[in-house]
Amino acid sequence: MRRLKLFLMISIFSLVSTITVIAQNGEEAIKDMLIQRDLQIKELVGPEGQEYSDKQRSDLKEIINGIIDFEEMAKTALDETYNTISEESRTEFIDLFSTIIRDHSLNNLEIYRAKVSYNSIEVNNSTGLVTTMAVLDDIR
Repeated sequence: MRRLKLFLMISIFSLVSTITVIAQNGEEAIKDMLIQRDLQIKELVGPEGQEYSDKQRSDLKEIINGIIDFEEMAKTALDETYNTISEESRTEFIDLFSTIIRDHSLNNLEIYRAKVSYNSIEVNNSTGLVTTMAVLDDIR
């Protein structure tokens, strides 16, 4: 059996999620919300090997959009370059980057069957940074 361990920070590499109202309610509220989202996703994905409808993909896209702060992901991905490019270039990059992330996620729905654990949650004002580990067995 082959195991793939994905280390995530709620970006594919470092994923920051801004959850204003939930973050203000603390770490447990964030964790509860993430657990509920994971259960929603796993229910939508359904049993292994099934075909996915446009409705399932649309619902998954909505969940992904609701939890990921693509602007923060773009800042992390571009690092120091983010502050050196024009606002127009930033906007264009964020739009393209978010499309790539969403499309990739929706083209490989099997990744949503991973077992997810939340290693740490840091709350700073209205921002929550969640370090997670996802383990997916039997990747083909």
